[in-house]
Amino acid sequence: MVVVWFFNSPFFGFSVVTVNKKGIAIDYGMLSFRNVVLPLDTQWKIETSPSGILKTSKLYYIRFGDHQSMKVKGKKDVELLHRIGRAVERIKKGQFS
Repeated sequence: MVVVWFFNSPFFGFSVVTVNKKGIAIDYGMLSFRNVVLPLDTQWKIETSPSGILKTSKLYYIRFGDHQSMKVKGKKDVELLHRIGRAVERIKKGQFS
C-alpha cells in the first residue's frame, strides 16, 4: 500500500491518495461526500495551472479522471506527483512493494 499526503496547501482539491490493489482511494477530508475509490485503470495525468498576479508562475496537480489534487509548486512537490503516478503503475503491474 502507498499512502501520500499533501501538507499545508492553501489550494483546494483532494488531499490524500491511497494506492493499493483495491484501487485508487481519493480523500478530500473526513467529512467530505466526494471521497471515492477509483479503479486502478483510471487514467492519471500531471497537469499545470498558471498562478500569480501576472500568471507567470506554474502550479502542478495530478488528475485521476474527474478528480484533481491540491495544487503544488516546487521541484520536490512535482516529484511527489510523479511518485504517485509511478505507484499506480507499479500496483497495476502487480508490484506491491
